[in-house]
Amino acid sequence: MSVNEKEMQNEARPEGADMQGTKDEALQNLSQETQEAKGEGSVSMQRRTSTTQRQRAQKVKRRPKKARQVIQVPEEEPLEARLRSYELLYLVDAATGREEIDNISGGVVQRVERTGGYAESVKVSEVRRLEYPIKRSTHGIYVLINFRALPSVIKEIETFLRYNEHVLRYLIVATRQKTKSETAV
Repeated sequence: MSVNEKEMQNEARPEGADMQGTKDEALQNLSQETQEAKGEGSVSMQRRTSTTQRQRAQKVKRRPKKARQVIQVPEEEPLEARLRSYELLYLVDAATGREEIDNISGGVVQRVERTGGYAESVKVSEVRRLEYPIKRSTHGIYVLINFRALPSVIKEIETFLRYNEHVLRYLIVATRQKTKSETAV
């Protein structure tokens, strides 16, 4: 719609009528104006875009595509195959009661069993005299626990023993599994 046509429409309206017209007319006028504006600039935009795309294509050196490698995810091993054998030896002050020693052993076994492992044996020795004082204690009780667990549990067990006030020393060692011929002997 040209400017002259718009002026003629405005003159044709009575003086008391709304100058803007209805909403539909306003929307129609707006859409026509935007289409006209797009039509004028669209050719130059297309030319600009196509030239920049050509320039980019000339600058960029295309690399040959690499062949896709198929990565095979191994099936997850059963839990029993992931368990490792460990031996835990810790020293408790001789003044510690039998009940507290059982609580400490139970805490270790509980942490092992929570992740699917199990304790093979728990042995508590009698009171022994220490060769040198450890944390002002001259006598202590050794506790030996053989267990199978995931390697991730070891840090948790170490933290539990480190912050227990009754434990003087501890040592966790990974043991190798015995073969069938060694167990027969």
